[in-house]
Amino acid sequence: MEGRLTGNDAAPGAAGRTTEESTTSRARPARVPVTLRKSCGCAWLKCAPANLVPADARENTLHPLVCSFMVREPASLVWLFDIDGTLLLTKGAGREAISLALRERFGVDDDLRTIPFAGRTDTLILGDILERHGVELSSGEREEFWQQTAAHMRRLMDPPRGALLPGVTEMLEAVASEPTWARALLTGNVTPMAHLKLDSFGILGHFAWGTFGEEGPDRDSLARLAVSRAADRHGVTPERCVVVGDTEWDIACARAAGARCVAVATGGCTRAELEAHGADLVVDTLTDRERVLEWVRAGVPAR
Repeated sequence: MEGRLTGNDAAPGAAGRTTEESTTSRARPARVPVTLRKSCGCAWLKCAPANLVPADARENTLHPLVCSFMVREPASLVWLFDIDGTLLLTKGAGREAISLALRERFGVDDDLRTIPFAGRTDTLILGDILERHGVELSSGEREEFWQQTAAHMRRLMDPPRGALLPGVTEMLEAVASEPTWARALLTGNVTPMAHLKLDSFGILGHFAWGTFGEEGPDRDSLARLAVSRAADRHGVTPERCVVVGDTEWDIACARAAGARCVAVATGGCTRAELEAHGADLVVDTLTDRERVLEWVRAGVPAR
């Protein structure tokens, strides 16, 4: 179960503030990505101010935290957002970061252009890469590989490559304005890659929790896990979860989990393709947020 990390979680002496908050006029301190894993097993990476992050948390892959209970936050609807092609584009930075890590770790040169990425989990993508090159990695070695990849990604995204897609900020703000709606992530990205991308464009703080690519073998299993977390945290049934994505895999995983799906034609699929795969609603971009919001309000069963 995922819990929101408060400032006290992120570092001693944060005085109860979240690491995303900054209400003073002083210069914003440098921020470093830190993977945090609670004792219950939940993982959440925060891009925290460097001066608030313990040195061991910056160096270690996992920084253990105490999680004696999960805070329940009742909601009437949970939005589950995909990242790549739905919220933002990075102009191939993710593919390049994996390629650089592959060269660094194994001495293998592969631009990965023939490996399909769209709509797939990082776990499946890495599996294809390792099979191609006859390499085997233990679970711990895979985690190390993703940390190497994230280090390359951090350099590639400074300054940020790509952009937020049209209407994303306004859509997230519209969802946030509804007090009984919750925003979360459902992504094939592993945790550090997901958070680096979101933080690069300033939207990491919009999401209370997430389900990430390392947490299941495929997108269907991730969607089921996300819906289960939504039930645990927010008390919602699957049909009160709305998956927002840009590929047929997003549509399929929503169906597998019993959720509804808004498909946006800003990624690898055309509007016609998304309609053919049976999305509940298809829009060209998230600038059409009023249509999305009207559809949600009209179609989600009343409590």
